[in-house]
Amino acid sequence: MIASNFSNVHDIINVCQDCNVSLEIRSDEYICPSCGRITPYLDGSFGHDTSRDGNNHCHYNSCASDPLRELFDNIMSMLVTRFEAYNKKDTPAPPISMATNVAQIFVEIQRNAVISGHPIARRGDVRDEILALILLSECHRARINGSLSPTIRIRKYDITRMLGLRTDGFARGKEQLLNQAEIGNIVIDTDHELYKMRISAIYDKSIGVYIRENHADLEPMLTAHHLRFIRKVIMISVAYGIGNRSQIQSRIVGAIWYIIRTVGYHYSAQLLEQSTDGIKSGTFSKFTRILSQNATMRAISDLYFISINA
Repeated sequence: MIASNFSNVHDIINVCQDCNVSLEIRSDEYICPSCGRITPYLDGSFGHDTSRDGNNHCHYNSCASDPLRELFDNIMSMLVTRFEAYNKKDTPAPPISMATNVAQIFVEIQRNAVISGHPIARRGDVRDEILALILLSECHRARINGSLSPTIRIRKYDITRMLGLRTDGFARGKEQLLNQAEIGNIVIDTDHELYKMRISAIYDKSIGVYIRENHADLEPMLTAHHLRFIRKVIMISVAYGIGNRSQIQSRIVGAIWYIIRTVGYHYSAQLLEQSTDGIKSGTFSKFTRILSQNATMRAISDLYFISINA
């Protein structure tokens, strides 16, 4: 689950004129958790107006000079439009309050990212992938605490359709969020979640491409099985200090190379270097040798591995 390191205040002190529900204070604004209405309360140097047309659709109009406030309004407008379009298909979308949370988290991450000198994408497909990951995280958080209806689907496929993404993968968005986590601008709740996201991102842009192109009929099963194996290897290596001289990314690529060699996929070390940001074969093959020689790792391989003739 993803959370910005930026502080939020959640004291409830006002009432939305449209929805008659209590407003939340965040930063220097009131925000309605139902319709997303935004009202400044500290001064008049900026303003937001939320209106509804004859079809009861929300429209967000900003007179803010702060680019991040304009970014928030743009994201809110986009999310509300897509949520409403998704609802018209008789498939329930998350409530508008969820869009508010996603937009707020994205803007806070961007604010911290700009300060640190490592900004994230503000527009385009990569930004939408980041929003999809935040939305997925917020939906899971809400499902866990019981505030999200069980009728709302929160699979990756559903989020992809809801936000109109061109592909089912979030690899580029994951990469940017992982970079922000490593810098310290966001918190991913557990190391396990961080490793899981990093493994999926590296797998998707390397051997995952080969699997999709050459084993389309078996792709879901193979991908799930490979990822379970790699995650287990990484978590055990971290827990027991196996291969500590190799960085986590090198261990992940080393585990992928182990799969390639064991199964016999026609995927060269050079191609693996190119698809994993130039991690040299001499680097990742060190961890591959550990997988082959260490008794604990061999036991994991025996438990998890399925050999398929490529």
